[in-house]
Amino acid sequence: MLRFAETPADELVAKLLRLDPGEPVVELERLRSLDGEPWVLVVSRLPAKLVPGLVQRDLSGSESLYRILRDDYALPIVGSVRRVEAAVTDAREAHLLRMRVGEPLLVLRSVGFTTGGQPLDYFIARHRGDRCAFEVSLPAGSHFGELA
Repeated sequence: MLRFAETPADELVAKLLRLDPGEPVVELERLRSLDGEPWVLVVSRLPAKLVPGLVQRDLSGSESLYRILRDDYALPIVGSVRRVEAAVTDAREAHLLRMRVGEPLLVLRSVGFTTGGQPLDYFIARHRGDRCAFEVSLPAGSHFGELA
């Protein structure tokens, strides 16, 4: 866990989560590893009003955020809109992911929806481009919204 706090939603986050700009969101920045090697840098944002007390929780271990949302807040993710794009590391990302500046990343942007089509989380995951691939399966007729 690199950062875990309530912050005001900027215009993009507010739009994607259907909030007013400046409304509080819970922001989590995590560096996730696989077999002891950094794999992905993830920044997640959730409407603070939907997850009261979340910032007091200890999420530094292997606790699943989505399990907590489902079991403790009765907020299951039932669908999402995701976008994958190519990028290159900046100095901070390269340091955290043990890469060189300018090496490839696969960036996954996602808005997750709970029941009733309510946006619940927006995350940006920066995956090492040399260690990952994505496979996508979409059910016919599914549509929750669009990513900006």
